[in-house]
Amino acid sequence: ELGYTCYFAKDLSDRSGTLYLAILVKHGIKVSRKRGRKVRHYHGSSRTLFTRRRNLTECEESCSVLLSVERRWIRVVNCHLPLNVPIETRHEELRYLAEAHFCGAPMIITGDFNTFGHPVMNIIFGQLFGCRLSEIFIDEQKLVETFSRRYGLRKVARKVITFPHWIFDRLALLRDLRLSGGHLDHILVPQKFAVVWYKVIHKQFGSDHRATMVKIRLPDGVRI
Repeated sequence: ELGYTCYFAKDLSDRSGTLYLAILVKHGIKVSRKRGRKVRHYHGSSRTLFTRRRNLTECEESCSVLLSVERRWIRVVNCHLPLNVPIETRHEELRYLAEAHFCGAPMIITGDFNTFGHPVMNIIFGQLFGCRLSEIFIDEQKLVETFSRRYGLRKVARKVITFPHWIFDRLALLRDLRLSGGHLDHILVPQKFAVVWYKVIHKQFGSDHRATMVKIRLPDGVRI
């Protein structure tokens, strides 16, 4: 009814049921015959206090579609990286899904990366969510930037808040910590793509996160 085709993948499950990732493709945009691709993830979740109480399993699948935009093929990936694992495991998952979804076409990776990792956050909350003692001084925003460079991508925004939890509201004086700990949702685009604009929609649509939007321009000037 809304004029979109939906592609789904199993995201997470807990005692209340199962949630799904989705990619919506507007009617009229050509999709490869391969259509959507699902990648199964097998990392499991650390048995942290948080997961034991909710019986939670995250990041069960990621999904992608191969789109044709002005005769250019572009792979769009949607993922949700697990929170309740060591930081290195989370970034192993990011590298794994990049390799699994890669098909030779330019790739856009987007989703909730759960990049809470910051030295102060790790000391205060890390042990609740699976952070190892050896990872306490890791800043995950820097890890995302390193990953992006490795795969020819770049973050479209830095130091924005997409998870405005009350904890971060009360850390307003610690600006860098607040922006690092609250920037969980990322959009990574090929380095040759220009970002026309990016914004965070500060309204709740059934989620504790905020929606993000970006308009990008392809190297030949086409905007999407």
